[in-house]
Amino acid sequence: MTVLRLVSLVVIAGICVSIFAIVYPYLQGMSAAQQAEEAASKLETDIQWVILNEDSRTKEYTIPSGYTLSLENSDGVYKIEIDGMYFPEDGFDKSVKFENIKHNELSSGIHELHMELKNDLVVVSKVG
Repeated sequence: MTVLRLVSLVVIAGICVSIFAIVYPYLQGMSAAQQAEEAASKLETDIQWVILNEDSRTKEYTIPSGYTLSLENSDGVYKIEIDGMYFPEDGFDKSVKFENIKHNELSSGIHELHMELKNDLVVVSKVG
């Protein structure tokens, strides 16, 4: 009887480990997607703040591995794009320019960005 209980516990533990091994990568992927969305949303909010307050701002943004944040220009409407999501959906009220950022894209990693309003244009540049 004791052996049967021990075997049952081992089987249950094996099932739990298997479930964890299957679910964990999925949860990690969801976490990275959420971090990517938060980075784009945070940058959008900060650009909107610069437009509204006509002041400059320097902030740090973390883009998770496997994601690229870019500035899209569609017929003069500027939006931030990451993983097929656009921020803001209708575009910014003013033109936005990524300065000293290759191909208007930020790859995964930590980026310190400075934003300022110059002649009705929001200039976003990498610090350092």
